[in-house]
Amino acid sequence: MTGSTRRILLLAAWLAAAYFLVPALLLRFALDRFMLPSVDGGVTHEDRLIDVPVAAGRFVRIRRYGGHELPHCVIFFPGQHGGISTYEQTLFPNIRNLGIAIYALSYSGQDGARGRSDSATLTKDVDTALTTINHETSCQPGNAVFVGRSLGSAVALVAAQRVRPKGLLLDGVASTLTTVIKAALRRHIATWPWTLLPVQSLVKNDFQLVPIIHSLRPTPIVIFQGMEDQVTPFAETQSTVAGLDNVQFFAIPGAAHAHAYQLAMPQYSKKLLELVGQ
Repeated sequence: MTGSTRRILLLAAWLAAAYFLVPALLLRFALDRFMLPSVDGGVTHEDRLIDVPVAAGRFVRIRRYGGHELPHCVIFFPGQHGGISTYEQTLFPNIRNLGIAIYALSYSGQDGARGRSDSATLTKDVDTALTTINHETSCQPGNAVFVGRSLGSAVALVAAQRVRPKGLLLDGVASTLTTVIKAALRRHIATWPWTLLPVQSLVKNDFQLVPIIHSLRPTPIVIFQGMEDQVTPFAETQSTVAGLDNVQFFAIPGAAHAHAYQLAMPQYSKKLLELVGQ
């Protein structure tokens, strides 16, 4: 083997090692930057706004839609990109028309809530927001329905372990965090080989859906999942919740991750009414 060949092989080995080392370090130490980015969702038109301080320079924002006279309430947990202004058009009017008030959360860094969220503090931040809703509004979280989308589904499920709501209505639910990460890696040819990494060992807290659902028995949980969902893959979620006695699972044909709740709206509204009326 010549010296030049040896150098080429060493360079190739170094590049291959770096190709796998960089994502491994990101998954271990910087995953929150991807899971909980700072986003500005645009102008919103809530009936009331409450900023809840959770730490120095960090707030959780609560937006209320609907008046105190409405007989029922839901607490809405958005996904990683917030987007409350979008839900004001696509989801909240339908819920209000059912006679239900909405209390929508924005985690730090989302939709005008100052600061930045991370997985280590998010659970405590949400608990503080729920305590504020309980003390400063007519909505009692223990008598509400938790509505979650995508990442917000996981946040709602974890919060429900401490504040038992009447029920949960979720869509775009992940079976584990590892499943979501690997699905994201598979969507691009340049990152597909990274699926060979030991992702579950690298993430600090791999969300496990089944133990949380078991812990919430007998609280009813309704899940809508798009059959074309490439973000929280349909097949994994369907097989994970199959046979769980407190879960109703609805497959939405033709629905991707972003709009399963819209395509399912008639059934979605029906199930929400059932949950709030229990």
